[in-house]
Amino acid sequence: MRKNVVITDSKRRILVLTPSKHGKVHDKKLSDKEFAVIRLPDSVALLADTGFVGIDKQHANTLIPKKKPRGGFLTDADKMMNRLISSSRIVVEHAIGGMKRFRSVSDIYRNKNGFDDQLVNVAAGLWNFHVQIT
Repeated sequence: MRKNVVITDSKRRILVLTPSKHGKVHDKKLSDKEFAVIRLPDSVALLADTGFVGIDKQHANTLIPKKKPRGGFLTDADKMMNRLISSSRIVVEHAIGGMKRFRSVSDIYRNKNGFDDQLVNVAAGLWNFHVQIT
């Protein structure tokens, strides 16, 4: 299992792609290790999923969906805000899905010589080229 953190813009272009990590790695931990969020200017709005809880302490302009408290409920305002965040974040999911269109990124990779980072970078570059010409 390989894992990368992807940062995109509103036009589905992949702007930041962290190096591949193998095994089970938490999203926030991988982002912290690669300083992916710290490099962003505060004027840039960051929309993250619930795998990045706590990232709002590193970047001032961050929106993260609220989780339902244990044994409790979300208010209607919280649900509406979560829907707004997820409707904006779908662009990121489409970019990740576009990279996975090149099946070499999503299929099992058996080589152990470090070629997987190049493979993911080529897939991201092809996706960005596809977005540019369409």
